[in-house]
Amino acid sequence: LYYSINILSNQWLTIPSWTPSSSYTLSSWVEFPLPDAFNSASWNTIFQKQGGAYHHLYFGINGELGIYSAGSHYGCGFYADSLSSGFHNITAVAHNNETVFYIDGNYVGTVNLKITEPIDIIGNFDGDGTQPIGIIDDVIIWNTNLSQMEIYQYMNCPPTGYESNLARYYNFEEAAYWPNGITVYDQVTGSSNNGVVNGATYD
Repeated sequence: LYYSINILSNQWLTIPSWTPSSSYTLSSWVEFPLPDAFNSASWNTIFQKQGGAYHHLYFGINGELGIYSAGSHYGCGFYADSLSSGFHNITAVAHNNETVFYIDGNYVGTVNLKITEPIDIIGNFDGDGTQPIGIIDDVIIWNTNLSQMEIYQYMNCPPTGYESNLARYYNFEEAAYWPNGITVYDQVTGSSNNGVVNGATYD
């Protein structure tokens, strides 16, 4: 089964609040080109804190990959328009007061800042819904800083749900049973940290 979810304008996922550990890893498969890709002023958010002041992983103005903290953009120097059409794995590893970015397991840049604010929104800015990420799959949060080798490993063989330090894992495969459902199920074993679909549709 290979389901994903499509998050467009005024749509997002709400998840039970997750507070970052001292080191953490965020990842998702994202389809390119991004929504509104030809508008240089558009943003596309993957993970954020409710209210929009903190974006832990997003493509900001001109499509630059980075983070947004307390009103400021911090970009790593990699731009979305350099990616080919189709799905790409986007990963951010936060450790030692910096955030390191990988595309398809390849290092693409570093920001000298680590966001410590919670994550409770996936796929958009929940304030006005103008920063949709589009089609995503295998949205994962780890309570540790994955190595590059581990990033490659989980790209090619997704978690089973039993892994140590696996905090959240949404793979959207519930769409096979509830294609019009509004609950996204956390695949971490024993977890009840299920999310809520706000307008998005399974793909």
